[in-house]
Amino acid sequence: MKNDTPFATYIYHQVGSEENAPVIVNTHKPLSNLVLITFYVLLFSGNHYMLVLTAKDYLRELRVSRVYVGLLNSLTPLSGFFFGIVCAFWTNTSYKRPMIMSILSLIVGNLVFGLALVVRAHELLFLGRFLLGIGGSGIIPKKYMTENLSMGNRTRWSAGLVMANAMGMASGPFFIVFLQFIDFRVFMFHLNYLYVPPAMWIVTFTGLLVVVVFLFEDPKHESSLYGGSSYPQNFSYLGVAVCAWMLVFSSGLQESFMSATPVTTYFDFDWDLSTIGLVVALLCVASLPAHFLTGSLAFKVSERSFILVSCILTIISTGMFFDLFTESETVFVLGAILMFLTTDVIEGASNALLSVKIPKKLFRGYGSSGFASNQSILIGKVLGSLGVTLGSLRHLETAKFYLSISWCALGVFSLIAVLSCYKGLADKRKKSK
Repeated sequence: MKNDTPFATYIYHQVGSEENAPVIVNTHKPLSNLVLITFYVLLFSGNHYMLVLTAKDYLRELRVSRVYVGLLNSLTPLSGFFFGIVCAFWTNTSYKRPMIMSILSLIVGNLVFGLALVVRAHELLFLGRFLLGIGGSGIIPKKYMTENLSMGNRTRWSAGLVMANAMGMASGPFFIVFLQFIDFRVFMFHLNYLYVPPAMWIVTFTGLLVVVVFLFEDPKHESSLYGGSSYPQNFSYLGVAVCAWMLVFSSGLQESFMSATPVTTYFDFDWDLSTIGLVVALLCVASLPAHFLTGSLAFKVSERSFILVSCILTIISTGMFFDLFTESETVFVLGAILMFLTTDVIEGASNALLSVKIPKKLFRGYGSSGFASNQSILIGKVLGSLGVTLGSLRHLETAKFYLSISWCALGVFSLIAVLSCYKGLADKRKKSK
């Protein structure tokens, strides 16, 4: 465990102590289950972020103001938030059924989203994005890992999920670059970078659905998976609240950046969609060194120190990529890279602390740290996307100004919250060497 990242540290804290660990009943499950769950995460992430970057183009195609790009993008995490509440208990009895439901919603969501262009109905765009969110609940992978794998395998496969999400986040925008070269007609259909993605994802998720139906084996569920009812030694309501807020802040900032970038770079740098897709893909890949850097320091530096330093750097990076004065492409890219690095660290360290501060008697249902983490991240994504629409209400060109002021202010607020609760963020248990 000496070289694990905060993400791995999160898993370690979740299962690595007798005081706070659930009683694992199922410790050996088919490899196919884990592979399918990993592909599920990768494909959803690619689908989501491909549509996030092209949202303004879909709206323009249907003659809807690009002001609503943030509202459109917010519908996916919003529906994921509500479906996550259902999944929190549904997965107590089955993983396969909610996973099939999720994949079906992804197929139907892409179908509705694509039909919006055919029938020229912008309402279907919003409905399609809402349905896609049902398929993006992160509860299923997290609970499956927690309840069905041994500690070592859990750390390994959870790291795989993190990498799968990062690869999806990068591959979605990257594929946009190649889709720009598709432009021809088949009968009444004009196949281009707007029409092809929904059809491509429908075929992809249909294939995944078939494989899941035949290969995914639902493990047996025990009625009493978690034992005990004592609070952790270092339980703190304020500490839990700060950890949850930092997840909201970090995920919201990333989502706001992803939603605003196609609009702001168009006005500032005259970037086309291919350039935006390539740059965003490279930014996602460039953030991966954060995991290796924090991995080498994970057992030398406390999680609260990670959060404090990263919060300061995040405020600086926000001022850089929302640059209001020089409007330099170099400053924008460097700020975006720094933002992705620091928010990834904040998310990993906050997850690690959250998992040791949630009372064990609340582990089941809505009180689990996995549920709290997932819902906090989704709330952040909703707020981040909606912030783009609110910042654009007066004029699209003013969006960057309002977003920069808002996120810098929220960054300062987060820093004050961390400093005010710094003692409460301490993990008082001794870490294993």
